[in-house]
Amino acid sequence: MTDGHTPPREPAPASLLAASRGSTSASDGGHAVAGSLHHLKTWPEYYRATVSAAKCFEFRRDDRGFAVGDTLSLDEWDPETQRYTGERYSVVVTYILRGALGLPEGYCIMSIHSGGL
Repeated sequence: MTDGHTPPREPAPASLLAASRGSTSASDGGHAVAGSLHHLKTWPEYYRATVSAAKCFEFRRDDRGFAVGDTLSLDEWDPETQRYTGERYSVVVTYILRGALGLPEGYCIMSIHSGGL
């Protein structure tokens, strides 16, 4: 675009999200499991970058069982006041990188998409 604004990202195809949600097992009848919701404390700098679509990933401690298809509720947190600002933005996990060279053990990088949420 010539006006300097970033166009909105297109939502991920529903078939991609449906095909990649969770795993299947006998206990869930062989059907894909719906994604989980994770509320994550997000500092203002990273919150604004995600909302503006400049940042399309999350680097996080991998301690919540994140899975493709999960929804991340990014809750803006002000470290100076030690309070939530009340701003919230939801994204969907579309890919997770774990165990890669240079990635600290116990951490992951998740590709995220707003998907028009």
